[in-house]
Amino acid sequence: PDEWEWDFGDGMTALGADQIRTYVVTGTYNVCLTVSNENGSHTSCQNVYAEKSSATTHPVIAPLSVYPNPFTEYIEINPPGHEVIDITLNDLNGHEVLHVDMTCPCRISLKHLPTGVYFYRLERSGGVESGKVLKIEKD
Repeated sequence: PDEWEWDFGDGMTALGADQIRTYVVTGTYNVCLTVSNENGSHTSCQNVYAEKSSATTHPVIAPLSVYPNPFTEYIEINPPGHEVIDITLNDLNGHEVLHVDMTCPCRISLKHLPTGVYFYRLERSGGVESGKVLKIEKD
């Protein structure tokens, strides 16, 4: 595979072959991995049961909010407070179309991008979050 996309079953996603996900709430999660290359893609899912560990606990970092999705001209990134975030946006071919460090909450103009699906990666002191957004034509 050339690309790996994880869906952890709790609303969080990630790109890349090796991923670790720590669940905050005990329960069963349907975890899916989609791998793809120039010949196509394949998705495999498995139910995973996660429970509280007796190991040392780590502070829970509140997730970032990325919206609107779909968007027409801009996206906003809203952490619970002010944070410097390393923001990367790639197109479907994996080409980087944006890479910037910004103090957020922030609004990023993406008027110049064509319509389509984009993958974001948000890196901050509390970890990395990723997902996808869809740019649509303005009415």
